[in-house]
Amino acid sequence: MKIDIAIPELNVVADKYCQELECDGSSGILSYYMNEIGVQHQAYVGAVYLKTKKFEPHFWIEAGDYIIDFKTNMWLGENALQGIFLKSDLKRSKMSYRKSEKVTLNSGKMLLKLHTTRQRYAEEMQEFESHLGKIT
Repeated sequence: MKIDIAIPELNVVADKYCQELECDGSSGILSYYMNEIGVQHQAYVGAVYLKTKKFEPHFWIEAGDYIIDFKTNMWLGENALQGIFLKSDLKRSKMSYRKSEKVTLNSGKMLLKLHTTRQRYAEEMQEFESHLGKIT
């Protein structure tokens, strides 16, 4: 599958499963999902910059002409590009990346399982507590 076609799905996955994660966990989940749907990509670790601000170590994914990075606002503030954006947009945004090395992210499947288990537990506790409220 081409990255252009997968962008809406990746946004949904990031919104649903990556909200409470940092850049390594988010990149892990997104890389796992991209592997599952057949999107060619490469994950990196290095540094991300916005003007004079820098964050390191930082994880992100590149696929074709796109960067997939849902955690730049966390480290660089609201003016940083975030989400899925074209590499060509970096210059205009005064943002840049410095790659230290390519990485293989293996945590995505485990993080998804942990998320769904935690979500199921929260739903069960809510149901249990609602039953307690009916008894008292």
